[in-house]
Formats: sequence, structure tokens, C-alpha cells
Amino acid sequence: MTEISFSELFLEGLQLMGVGMTIVVSFLILLIGVLHLVAAAVRRWAPEETAPEARPAFPQGAGAVTDRRLTAAITAAVVQYRKRRRT
Repeated sequence: MTEISFSELFLEGLQLMGVGMTIVVSFLILLIGVLHLVAAAVRRWAPEETAPEARPAFPQGAGAVTDRRLTAAITAAVVQYRKRRRT
């Protein structure tokens, strides 16, 4: 049986680590390249997004009366809820 020295094991470990890190770095570089290609393809062939048309937050006209009544009803409900919760 031959005895393996510490220095031989250490050098073999360093060599294995170098091979592993090279493989990982190569894979990551390849992955970044593929992601850039996919992003370029999407920018080129994907349909452009259209902005939704702007609408007022609160409708004007006949709905305004209903909105006022609805706001008053919600406010009254919140006040009543808070009163019951305190007691």
C-alpha cells in the first residue's frame, strides 16, 4: 500500500476546486448570454404595450349624488362600528 501525503491530497483538492469553479463560471457566463439573447428577441418581436385610457376616478353627473349618499352611508357605518367596538 502506498501512503498519500498531505501535499498530494492538497494539490489534488486544489485541482478539483479549479475544475469545478471553471465549470460553474462557464455555465453562468453562458446563462447570462442566453438571457441577453432572449431579452433582445422579446424587445424585437413582442407587441408593444398600450397604455390604458385615462378615466376619472369619480364619475361626474347623475352618479355624483349616488356617490355622496354612498359616502355618507359608509361614514355612518364606520362611526357606528367604532362606537360599538369601544364599549
